[in-house]
Amino acid sequence: MVDENVEEIDLDAEADLVGITAEALFVKNRYRYHRKSFLPKCRTELAENCGMRFYKGWAHRLLGEIAMQTNPANSPVHFEKSIAVLQEIKAENELALTYSGYGRFHKQQGNTGQAREYLETALEIFERLDTLIEPDNVKKELAELPK
Repeated sequence: MVDENVEEIDLDAEADLVGITAEALFVKNRYRYHRKSFLPKCRTELAENCGMRFYKGWAHRLLGEIAMQTNPANSPVHFEKSIAVLQEIKAENELALTYSGYGRFHKQQGNTGQAREYLETALEIFERLDTLIEPDNVKKELAELPK
């Protein structure tokens, strides 16, 4: 039974709005990550509570990238959670973005072997999907790694 006095909430539209807002803030404030980590954290909770696994994976990727600038020790947890969710639901383009982010994290930490592994995996997925722009970015990252 639905109460006619209660307005129905479109959770998908609400999640999209929060996601777009978080992504815009992430890009706009790329040098002030710590101040904007609140929205991705809310996004993760919203995704978990509403069963929206893609958004949970997406939010963990963003949190991993944010943590690279603010608290690198927290990055692996977020990237690994993102990878687990995105592999399960087969969200390959977002998974490739996560692999490339995790590769950049390892590059930042001086782990060349792991950086190369994650970046090459990302590149393989991007090329298989015919993704534009991202393969060039990943190739650039790979070229900058020591041999």
